[in-house]
Order: sequence, then structure tokens, then C-alpha cells
Amino acid sequence: MISPRADSPPPTEHPPGGPASSTLGGPLDREYGVSFHPVPDENQRNRGSAVEHTYPQYERLGTAREISKHYGLNHRVEMCGLYPLPDRDAEIVQRPNGRHGFSNLMRCGSVWVCPACRTRVANERAEEIDAAIQAAHAQGLRASLVTLTQHHTVSDSLAELIDAQKAALRNLLEGRRWVDLADRMGYVGRIRTVEVKYNTATGWHPHVHLLVFHTDEIDADALFERWRDALSKQGRLANRAAFDVRSVDPSTESAGRTAAYIAKMESLSYRRESTWSTGDEMTADHAKDAGSETPEQLLDRAANGDIDAIDAYREYIEATKGMQSLSWSNGLRKRLGLAKERSDEEIANDNENEGKTVRKVSLAEMLALVETNLRSRLLREADAHGLPGIERVIGEAMRRAYGRRPVAA
Repeated sequence: MISPRADSPPPTEHPPGGPASSTLGGPLDREYGVSFHPVPDENQRNRGSAVEHTYPQYERLGTAREISKHYGLNHRVEMCGLYPLPDRDAEIVQRPNGRHGFSNLMRCGSVWVCPACRTRVANERAEEIDAAIQAAHAQGLRASLVTLTQHHTVSDSLAELIDAQKAALRNLLEGRRWVDLADRMGYVGRIRTVEVKYNTATGWHPHVHLLVFHTDEIDADALFERWRDALSKQGRLANRAAFDVRSVDPSTESAGRTAAYIAKMESLSYRRESTWSTGDEMTADHAKDAGSETPEQLLDRAANGDIDAIDAYREYIEATKGMQSLSWSNGLRKRLGLAKERSDEEIANDNENEGKTVRKVSLAEMLALVETNLRSRLLREADAHGLPGIERVIGEAMRRAYGRRPVAA
């Protein structure tokens, strides 16, 4: 068994009588024997019930929760999906596509740390971005995807890189030189997203995607010079080879892929690489960093007791606290005819029309499922065997957590 680093804070202990959580010294719920293999996906919609889904977001959520608890970070991910909404009963529901899920639970809404909330939020964000691209095209506007990176090494902390990136971006988009450049490109507005990847050899790789709406050509060289100068003021270096500006094809298929990519759907590991088209490669190749991992992939390693991944995700939780993942420039949504934006928390906690109730879940049962990290397994069993499968997993969770059989819901 691998133990956390000697200088790590001690694990958080449960009060007497509470369920004992798993430790980070070994695999978390590996006995089911199903790996986190991706399945074909069409932006999370219209999946056939015959296609197996492993629900990796809930296993990853359990791992993120364990890391936060172990290091005493008190991140809201620890409470995600544990308690029911006021005056509602927690439920297991079957959706129109045949899949099962949890409903009427309070969710944390953290798109950075919580894989389950990130999935929910990214779906809506991708649809909004797709709609923005289509609306811009209808108005005769162009859309270009700009990727801004900085030189980084394994010795750079994620917090330092993020702080430098924030300050450089502010500097890039202000001042007389920016006004002149914006006028030349016919700048209308932008959507900004931030992505973070990790590599054991080269360290953290935070970078910015700007989906820029404009009427005329973008002077890529002038824009890079602005970014280089903005980074230099923070003591950082820009790499011209890693800087990228490319036009977004307004066709429905290409725009949808671009929207999914910058809304961080591509990193959720729900698609086999073989399903990517040439358009996907054109959209995503500038952000590829050989050997780099998404936060979800870090959690997969952490679940198997990998100390580097556990430590890295701890740093990731701390560095992204309070950071905005996606933002629109002032007036852009109105210009493109889009409705008012919902917050991440509103999207994550939208439990309307989630499906047909299969079984209510008591608080004791939900706590047992969370503490034993059996939520993914329950949904897999529900897909395969319906209510009998649900009862088997809840029974096992209650025995493992409390040493007794489940109580009536």
C-alpha cells in the first residue's frame, strides 16, 4: 500500500458512528472490474440504452472528495450530491434514453474540481457557444479561436502560472495598442475559457482560449506581440510556436465541435479518439501536449493510489479556487441574441424533468453510497438490471458503511 507523503496533513476523521471512508493508499472501488473506457458520444444526447456507460464522473467525484477531505481543504465538492434539495426526496431516475441517474440532490457546481458538475455545466455551455457561433455567422461576423500559452517548467507552481496568465490577459485587452488592434480586426467581442493540463515531466500547463468575433482579418503577428509583451511584464515567456489563431468553420458540425472543445467537453473522456474527424484534429491539435493529462485523467491515476497524481490534484484544487472558467465580454450575448447566462450552480442544480422515478433514496443510504464510492456502480447495475441491481448495490453500501442492511427509503 502506498502512503501519502510524510509532510501531508492527517486525514479528516469521521465522528463516532459515521461510516468509514476509503483511504487514498490504494484503489477506490476497483472490484467492479470496469475501467474508465470511453464510449461513443454525441454531445451527451440520444445515447442508445444498449450502449454500456460506466458513469466515470461519479467515481472521479468520489476520488476528488477523498483528496479534499484527506488534505483538509474543505472544498464544496465534499458535499456534492449528498443531501437532497429542500422539501424533496433524493431519487434514482431513469431518463428517456434508458440511462439512470440521481435527482433532487444539492450539487456543488464546481466546474474545476467536480467531474459530475463539470459534465452538466459543460453541456449547456457548449450549446450556448454553438448558438453564438451560428448567430454571429447569421450576422455576417467571423469567429476565430485564439490560443494563448506561456513557457512553463516542472518547477512552476500552478498558482503562479495562473496569476501570471490572468495579469497578462488583462494587460493584453487594454490600452491604446489593444484599441488600435481591435479596430483593425473589427473586434465585436470574445468568449474566454481557461484549460489546465498536467505533465509529470514539464509540470502544469494552464492556457487560455479566446473565441473572438470580428468583421475583418486578425493580425496574428501583432496579437502575438501584444501577448508576448503582456507576459514579459509578469516575468514570463511566450512561445510563438504554441500561439495559435485559426478561423472557425461556421458549418453546424464544425461549430458544434469547436463549442464542445472550448466548453471543455472534449476533455471529459466520453469519446473514443477513433470517432474524431479531421475537423476535430484541426480544432484541437494546437492544444495537444504530448503526455499531458486532463484533471479527469489525474483523478483516474489518483484512484489507484498514485501519489504524484494525488498531490497534483491537491494543488489543482487549491490553485483554481474562486477562478472563473468561462466568461463573455460585455454586451456580446445581447448582440448575438442569447438569453441571460445561468450560473454554474444554477445549471448543476437544475433537476427538472430528469426522468421517471425508480426508487427514493434515504439520507443514510446516500451517505453510504457516497462514502463507499459506489454511485457509479449503482448506476451501471441499474442500467443492466433495473431495481434489483439498485437494491443489491445499496445493500452492499449499507453493509460496508454501517455493518447492516439498508433501511426503508
